[in-house]
Amino acid sequence: MRAVCGGARGRRFAACTPGKGRFRNGCRCRGRGRPTGRGVGGPGGDGRGNGNGFTGKRTSDFGDGSDDGARSLWGLLPLVILPGSPLLLLCLALAPTLPDPAGGRKAAIALEEEDQCTAELESKTVSIVIPVLNEKSCIASTLTYLQQLDPMPLDVVVVDGGSSDGTQTAVKKTAGRGASLVSTDYKSRSKQMNRGARECKGDYIVFLHADTVPPLDLVALARSALKDPKTVCAGFVPIMEFGQRTYWSMTLVHALKTYLGPLAFRPVGFARGLRILFGDQAMLCRKEDFESVGGFAETLDIMEDTDLCLKLFYMVGKETSKCITHKSSLRTKGKRIVTINRSVHTSARRVARLGYWRTLHTFLVLGLSYAFGASPRGLNDLAGKVYPATR
Repeated sequence: MRAVCGGARGRRFAACTPGKGRFRNGCRCRGRGRPTGRGVGGPGGDGRGNGNGFTGKRTSDFGDGSDDGARSLWGLLPLVILPGSPLLLLCLALAPTLPDPAGGRKAAIALEEEDQCTAELESKTVSIVIPVLNEKSCIASTLTYLQQLDPMPLDVVVVDGGSSDGTQTAVKKTAGRGASLVSTDYKSRSKQMNRGARECKGDYIVFLHADTVPPLDLVALARSALKDPKTVCAGFVPIMEFGQRTYWSMTLVHALKTYLGPLAFRPVGFARGLRILFGDQAMLCRKEDFESVGGFAETLDIMEDTDLCLKLFYMVGKETSKCITHKSSLRTKGKRIVTINRSVHTSARRVARLGYWRTLHTFLVLGLSYAFGASPRGLNDLAGKVYPATR
């Protein structure tokens, strides 16, 4: 029940709720509800209690136009808006936005540039250089496999160093489209690969050993790896196999050599992106970079792949043909050597012949000798003593 409070002391009369003990609109009656018989309008009431008295009909809380009714309306407003807020936000999110002409032009330009980069990348040609010396047992199967590459390389150059086991005949019989044979008397693998690099016509060169099988998408992987101008050289993860056996321990050693060598002997270069790759990893680089550093050091019969990595990393753009057997003070300028997250399968016939521990000892002796600055002649003499003729 509501009563008209007369305790407002000159203020406009307002309704209060008896029994609730609340102050409303300056009321001091503390809910005692003193009935007055006057209407809400004060002196203008009809005096019969038809306003808000006990004897009249109860009016609505907010239908009589009083201040209390208006405040009640505003108090209920959040109850109406808040439950509908998620729906309102959903409508705003799903509402179509007006097209931005400037944004559309930027998107079109970015798409056009991306298409141009893709077209330029696909236009880069890839050549494969294979040095051989008495490789009749594996060269035929390797060349047959390379004919299945998709996309195909521009050319495959096989450089023979004077084989006496019928390797050249095997190459001529199995060489497919774009393959050619270059006969030399070079026993050194570094000289053979330099000759092959001069003969090939591709923008990128992949140096592949005769007993190594690359992925079928080798060309696409080479293009993708060298699309970054900072990448000067790349290689794959080698898996060592021979016969029906996979040499996982030696596979792990090959993977670790890529990182442990530069980390131990050139830590600053390692932090900047230096990695050491080996021939069994199917090394690849740009032809112009290869020529700018003088290619493989022909004075080296061993460790030529390590030497090339250092020259590409430290000396791209500088003309030199000397091998690096000492620490260089040249800056890298953001260059890096990367390992492609794909594998190549290479023959572990040398491991099968020498055994695991002797092979590991040979790697350590040659690697440490090179790292501590052995001369090319000293390295070659050492390789002749500890390294077998099997390549």
